[in-house]
Amino acid sequence: MSDPNFIDIDAAVSIADARRVAAGDPARIITRAGDTLRAVVAAVTPTANEQTRAANVVLDPLPGQQLLTPGDVVTVEISPKNSLPMGFVVMDEAVQRVNEQDVVFVRTADGFAVRPVATGTRNTGRVEIVSGLNAGDRIATTNAFLLKAELMKDTGEGE
Repeated sequence: MSDPNFIDIDAAVSIADARRVAAGDPARIITRAGDTLRAVVAAVTPTANEQTRAANVVLDPLPGQQLLTPGDVVTVEISPKNSLPMGFVVMDEAVQRVNEQDVVFVRTADGFAVRPVATGTRNTGRVEIVSGLNAGDRIATTNAFLLKAELMKDTGEGE
């Protein structure tokens, strides 16, 4: 029988993310029920899994919190101490290609405006936006392709 006081969390992360994470970095564990637990990074594997191309980060929940059950599926958020902010992460469908440039559609008082962005890492349906967005900007996500189609129709261009 396992002791719930000694449960570690294994998190698969991209190699790029693994390079920014170190033992001792703070993290949050979010359960399926939406509860949040504090944790700390215990270890980071130095290499990627051949099949998944992901590195493994081991998290230790901090003591004095609700106990997890072995086999629970959770979401983790790791906050690397020695890393500069990398920007924003959005769903990949929010980023569209217009005139050979990555753009997002930002909500304005009159609808949406095209905003050029610089993208970084793309992984599992998400894209890192390293510049071009500001905190608080509201962007189109799931239907951004419709805004692009409307824009192309209005300008008489096609891609």
